[in-house]
Amino acid sequence: MPALTLVDLDQRVDLIAPVVALFAAHGPGQAHAVCGIPARMGLPATAADLAACLGTLVLLDGQRVAGALAICPYSDEQATLWGPVNDHAYDLAAVGKLLVGEARQALRDGGFESVRCLADTRNRGVRQFLLGHGLAAWKDTHVYERPLAKSSVALAGARAATASDHREIADILAQAFPESLHCQPSIAAREREGYRHYVLDQDGTVIGAAAVQETGKRSWLKLIGVMPGARRAGAGRALLGGVLAGERERGQRDIGLEVLADNPAAIATFERSGLHRAWTATILTGPV
Repeated sequence: MPALTLVDLDQRVDLIAPVVALFAAHGPGQAHAVCGIPARMGLPATAADLAACLGTLVLLDGQRVAGALAICPYSDEQATLWGPVNDHAYDLAAVGKLLVGEARQALRDGGFESVRCLADTRNRGVRQFLLGHGLAAWKDTHVYERPLAKSSVALAGARAATASDHREIADILAQAFPESLHCQPSIAAREREGYRHYVLDQDGTVIGAAAVQETGKRSWLKLIGVMPGARRAGAGRALLGGVLAGERERGQRDIGLEVLADNPAAIATFERSGLHRAWTATILTGPV
C-alpha cells in the first residue's frame, strides 16, 4: 500500500467536492457506516452534511482522495463515526484502520469517552470491520419511511403547536426521552433552529407532542411521545396523523424516522399509520 497522508477537511476545503463524490459513489450505508446525523440517514451525502459534522478526516495518495471518515455530533461524551469510505482502488481494512485510529485519538484529545457507528445490516463487510476494531453490537435500529400522500388526514385533537404549548411539549418529550438533549434549550430555541412541533389535545390538555426536522422535501420525525396515562388508547396514532397531515400541507413529499428494534409498541403505531421499514442498522459502540 502506498504511503498516505492524513489531512483535516477543514484545512483543505478544496477537497470537499471529491470527498462528497466519494461518499456518493458508494451509496448511503451500502459500503460504509450510515451518516450519524439522524435527519440525513439514508440520503446522499452533501457538502452541508460534512459542514454539520465535528470534523472529517481525509487520506490522500498524492492529491487523490483514498478514503474519508466524518465524525458526527451525538452527545458531550460520545460521537458517531460516519464511514470509513474508501476509493475502490484502496483496501478498506488498511484505509479504515488509519482513519478510525486517528478519529479515536482526536476524540480522546477532545474529552470524548466513546464512539458509535450505525452499520447497515445488509453490509456485512463494514460490520465485520467495525467489530474487529473494538466496537460491539448494542441494538438494531429501524428506519421507517412513507410518502406523504394526499390521503394523510389529521385526527381530532392533533395539530401544529403554538407558543403557548411549549412548556407542555418540553415536559412530555423530557419524560418520554430522558436521555435526549432536545429539550435542554427552550422549545422556542429549537423552533428557531428549524424544528416544528405538533401536539395532541384531549379535553383541553396537551397529552402528546412530536418534533419534526426538515431536510429538503423529506421530513424527519425526531421525537414523538404521549403521556403515560394516555398510551395504548390510540393517542400515538392520532398525534402521528397530525404530523403526517401537517407536513403534507407544508409541501413535504416524504417522512422518515428511526426507531429501536426492541420498541414493538412504537413500531406497531408506525406501521398502522402506513410507514414501512426501509432498512435496518446495527448500532455499534466502543471506547475511544
